[in-house]
Amino acid sequence: MKKIELILDTDIGGDCDDMMALAYLVYATRYRNVELKAITHCNGCPHGAELIQSFFEFLGEKVPPIGHAAKGTKAFDTYASLVTERFGVSEKMPTADAVTTLRRALAESDKAVLCAIGPLTNIAALLESKGDEISPLDGASLIREHCEKLVLMAGGFVPGEDGRNRPEFNAYVDIEATQKTVALCPIPMVFLPFETGLDMLTGKPMMDTFHDTTPLSLSFVSHGHTKEHGGRHSWDPATVLYVVEGLADRFKESEGGRVTVDGEGRTTLVPEKNGIHSVLTVKTHDGISESDCKARIAAYIDACAMKVHEGI
Repeated sequence: MKKIELILDTDIGGDCDDMMALAYLVYATRYRNVELKAITHCNGCPHGAELIQSFFEFLGEKVPPIGHAAKGTKAFDTYASLVTERFGVSEKMPTADAVTTLRRALAESDKAVLCAIGPLTNIAALLESKGDEISPLDGASLIREHCEKLVLMAGGFVPGEDGRNRPEFNAYVDIEATQKTVALCPIPMVFLPFETGLDMLTGKPMMDTFHDTTPLSLSFVSHGHTKEHGGRHSWDPATVLYVVEGLADRFKESEGGRVTVDGEGRTTLVPEKNGIHSVLTVKTHDGISESDCKARIAAYIDACAMKVHEGI
């Protein structure tokens, strides 16, 4: 099994699906030959880095290098304060800024995969960064030399009733950063869009089994009506799942093209010869509906999350 060097940028603290993504990532480091190089935070809530540390310590895992959000990022806190107050950390570890953390993780990698599951503020700042004591390469060159691809949960590529693609949260929270990322990133970019993770509900087994006694289950039961709805849409864990396990008869990847981002954060895939942007959809099978295919993917993610909580 090929080793995967993975760098994650997350807006954890707002939507609980980021926590499920971390749970799957712990599974991947234990059972899938994944080396987690670093995690950076792209949400301005002050408890984000501590939340990440608390999650890993609760599961008895080594805490990866953590980078705090770039200045100016918007703050979203649905459960971060609640979880960190309940579970805490052994001793709050120091963090560097996200760009420094990303640059160091890339410089220390051979060919990493960079996975972004939040607004692209940190990624755009990385691309615009200059050479420094970590590496003489600027951000775009550092990515070209040390990163295989950028996989991101962002965008919407299915037209709505008005015939236009809907602006997706991660793309429109920082539209300028999204535009810079698609313009400046020199390596293949794979988008898992809003519609692919929608209705792929995960979290019910964790909530039913652990209620509010783990960081993951607490984040789910405290997030809106997630428990009543039987889980949360799996945009972020599905993205990380693809990074680690590929298409795996679960996803389809579009032909290459170029993604454009308009002033409202609407994303469009424009066909282009030798284009390096592509979009993921759920792969359907004869006699099996798309909703059932999504349910199967969700059940697998849930099983991975439950496995890493065995013995808790």
